[in-house]
Amino acid sequence: AASDVYKRQEEEDFEEENSTCCPGCCDGEMSVEGTVSGMSRLAIILCFPTPQTSCCSLISWIVGCANFSAQYNYNSITLAILMLERAGKDVPTWATSSLTSVIFLGSVFGQLCLGFLGDAVGRGVGLALTLVLIIGGAFLSSAAWDYETEPSTSVYASIILARFVLGVGVGGVYPLSATAAFEDTREGESAHERARGVVRAAWGLFWQMPGQAAVYVVALVLVGTDSLTWTIRARLLLLSGAVPAAFALPAALTAALGRDAPRLDDRGRTRAKSGVATAQPRRDRPPPGDRKAASNAAEERRALFAQASTQRALLGCCGCWMFFDVYSYGVSVYSPVILEWIFGDSEALSLDCWENLLCSVVGFPAVALTIYALQHAYGGDVARVQTLGFTAAAGSFVFLSVAWLLGAPKVALFVLYVLLRAVIVFGVAVTTFVMPAVLFPRRIRSTCNGAAAATGKLGALVGTYAAMPIADVSTVALFLGFGLVALAGGALTSALLQPDFDKRDGEADRPRDEATGLLRGGAV
Repeated sequence: AASDVYKRQEEEDFEEENSTCCPGCCDGEMSVEGTVSGMSRLAIILCFPTPQTSCCSLISWIVGCANFSAQYNYNSITLAILMLERAGKDVPTWATSSLTSVIFLGSVFGQLCLGFLGDAVGRGVGLALTLVLIIGGAFLSSAAWDYETEPSTSVYASIILARFVLGVGVGGVYPLSATAAFEDTREGESAHERARGVVRAAWGLFWQMPGQAAVYVVALVLVGTDSLTWTIRARLLLLSGAVPAAFALPAALTAALGRDAPRLDDRGRTRAKSGVATAQPRRDRPPPGDRKAASNAAEERRALFAQASTQRALLGCCGCWMFFDVYSYGVSVYSPVILEWIFGDSEALSLDCWENLLCSVVGFPAVALTIYALQHAYGGDVARVQTLGFTAAAGSFVFLSVAWLLGAPKVALFVLYVLLRAVIVFGVAVTTFVMPAVLFPRRIRSTCNGAAAATGKLGALVGTYAAMPIADVSTVALFLGFGLVALAGGALTSALLQPDFDKRDGEADRPRDEATGLLRGGAV
C-alpha cells in the first residue's frame, strides 16, 4: 500500500538524514546547556540568519522569543489600564474585564487552529505566522488609544479586537514552540531521546518568566520618563510586546523556508536542503503532490485520535492544563490588585511595579528547579512532578488563606504571596507545557498540544472572570477555591496521566527503558 511505502521511506529518511541535526551543528549530541548558551551568543546574528546558521540555535532563538513575547502580552494590559486611570480616564468595568480576558479567547482559537496547522503544514510555517499575528496584534492594540478625548465604546471595541488578534498569535506559541523544541534534534523512540526533548521544551518555557518580569521593567522605565503622558506610556507598554516577536521573525522565516519546503530527489522522496533544512525530516506530512499519501496520513491521524489511550491522555492533558490556568492566571493577571489588598492603594505606580517585579522573578528559580527535578530527582517522571506541583500549590493557597484569616502582618502576607507565586510556577507550569509532546505521536502532537493549551485558556477565562466577584464576597474564599482547583488537578494527573501511554502507538507497554531505567509514556 502507498501508506506502507511512505512509512518505509520515512524511516529510511529518518535514519539517513536525521543522524545529525545539521552539518556541524550538534551531531545528535548537543547538550541543553550548549543550546541555551548558543542562543544567547547568536542572539544578534539570528536577527539576520543565513542558510549556514545552526538549526538548533535557530529553533532555540525562535522558541525563546516567542514564549517571552507570549507572557509579556498576557500581563501588559493590566498595567496599561492602570496608566490610563492615572491619566484621568474612566475605564468602565465592562471594558476592563473584556480587555483583560479577550486575549485568552483569542488564544483558544489560535491554539486550536495553529496547533493543527503545525501538524498539517509544518512547525516552522506555523511559528512564522504566529509571530506575524503577535506583531500585528500588539501594534494595533497600541494604535487604538484615543489621546485627546475620553475613549469611546468604539475605541474600546477596536482595542478588544486587536487584543483578540494578539491572543490568536500568542495562543499559537504554546503548541508550536513546545513541539518544535521537543523535536529540535533527532527524535528517537528511546526514553533518553525523549527525556532530552522534554528538557529542551522546558527551557523554552523558561523564557516566559523573563517575559512576565519584563512587563514591569518596561513600565518602570516608562514611569521614570517624565516627558511622556500617561496615555503615551500605556501605548508604548503595549507596543513593546511586538519587539521580541519582531526579533525572532527573520529566524522563523528562515526555519520555515528550510524545514517546511522539501524537495524531491531522483527517487521521488522528500529530501532536505542544505544547512538549516536538514534539521528534521518531514515525517508529519506526505510528499507534496501525493494525494493518496495525504489521504492516508489524514486517515492515520483519525485512527490515532480514535484510540482509547489517545483519548484518555488528551482528557488528562486538557483537564490538568485547565485546572492549572484557573488559579495561575487568576492570581498573576490580578497581581497588582492582590498587592493592593495587602498594602492598600498606592499613589506611586512605580512601587506597584517593583512589588510585582519581585513576585515575577521568583519564577526563574522555580522553573530551573522543575527542570532539575525532571532531569535528576525524579528520573524524568513528568506525571509525578506534575502531581507534586499541584499538591504544593494547594498547600500554599491554604497557608495564605489561614494567614489572611488570622490577620497576619502585611510583610508576612507579602512573603507568603511571593512564595505562592513561586510554587504556582514550580512543576505544573512546565509539565503541562511538555506533557502533550511526551504522550502523543508526532503526527498529532501539535494538534493535541493545541487542544490541551486551548482548554487551559478556557480555564484562564474562568479564573479571570470569576476571581473578582468571589473576592468581593471573601478574599479567603477565593484563595481556598483556587486551592481546591489545584487538588483537583493533582487527582486528575494521578488518575489519567500515569506512565502507561506507550500503548498510544499500538506497541507493547514498556514502562522503563532497559538502557537508562527511565519511565516511558507519562514519564520519559
